[in-house]
Amino acid sequence: MDADVVHQFDRNNIDTRVDLTAKVPQSPEAYKLDIGLIVNPSKVAAHTKVAIGANELIVAEVTVIEHKSGSFKFNVRSAIESHGEYKKDAGKFNADILINLIPISRKIKGKFPAVEGTNPRPPRGRFNYWPFRIL
Repeated sequence: MDADVVHQFDRNNIDTRVDLTAKVPQSPEAYKLDIGLIVNPSKVAAHTKVAIGANELIVAEVTVIEHKSGSFKFNVRSAIESHGEYKKDAGKFNADILINLIPISRKIKGKFPAVEGTNPRPPRGRFNYWPFRIL
């Protein structure tokens, strides 16, 4: 087993990461785990990766930059692939998301436009607003 650990905690900065590699006698390939978190005034980012050899089984990443933009990625090998991003500028908010459900060959796409201080939902009883589209 081999591990690299970084932990830096300052008043306005957190940077912590663990990179772990383990060899199991029954498997010729190494098991890998990579987890990290960064928090500072301009950025928040977190990631997790689980792999066996070069095959990534799980990948999760989230990033937010100055509360104005961000992105995410979440993949589970042979099950789900998803990613999305958002941007906020001058009170306007736009987000896009794409989810691919691999076992059932289904994709879901969503777009979320909004203006700060408003409610994008329709009045009660009207169901014609749905931000997702199934592909």
